[in-house]
Amino acid sequence: MCNDPTEGAIPSGGIFQNVSAVHLEGNRKLCLRVPCMPHGHGRNVRLYIIVAIVVTLILCLTIGLLLYIKNKRVKVTAAAAVSEQLKPQAPMISYDELRVATEEFSQENLIGVGSFGSVYKGHLSHGTTVAVKVLDTLRTGSLKSFFAECETMKNSRHRNLVKLITSCSSVDFKNNDFLALVYEYLCNGSLEDWIKGRRKHANGNGLNLMERLNIAIDVACALDYLHNDSEIPVVHCDLKPTNILLGEDMTAKVGDFGLARKP
Repeated sequence: MCNDPTEGAIPSGGIFQNVSAVHLEGNRKLCLRVPCMPHGHGRNVRLYIIVAIVVTLILCLTIGLLLYIKNKRVKVTAAAAVSEQLKPQAPMISYDELRVATEEFSQENLIGVGSFGSVYKGHLSHGTTVAVKVLDTLRTGSLKSFFAECETMKNSRHRNLVKLITSCSSVDFKNNDFLALVYEYLCNGSLEDWIKGRRKHANGNGLNLMERLNIAIDVACALDYLHNDSEIPVVHCDLKPTNILLGEDMTAKVGDFGLARKP
């Protein structure tokens, strides 16, 4: 009776003389001293290949996503730069033009004195009336104040903020540093002037209740814009009646951003 061909010892003759050179797969009962390939090895290989493909795809998708985000950021930055270049540039103005406009910075045209300089009323050559804030360059902090106002007003546009027309960085006739900011002129002065009775309506009356309420609303609107809607949020840091100016129609506007800073 013959033995089961799937069982038994490995023959010792013929090609089986060198057992190490013989590879038997699929019959564990013939696997004695020679290591055989485990059952299911083919499925494991396929699994490894699938895992490798999935990992490769994930890496490719991740790298592609990162490149897309980077490219999008570059485009946004470029668009912002172009937008900035397309903004209307402030007209240049010289020291001599301001000197003529204010009649040699005469006392008759002096309309206010602040922490870092003096404000003069002036008339430019094309007829525009302006307020010229001349900074005291010898005073500590004046240069910082100058740049703070320029930076703030450059990025801010609101009906309740005093409009900055241009600035001047030059030297005066004595060859000293000269810094000035040129603002729109508001003919009804500061809120402090009205509170203290230095200004009144033509009929001799001061601010009535409705005007006071409107001024409070205007100031609140200006602060809300600076804090929440400005391109760069700004904290004024020096809000007081002298820095609240009134236009011809008694619209209140906040000015003097020399101490302003980012929150």
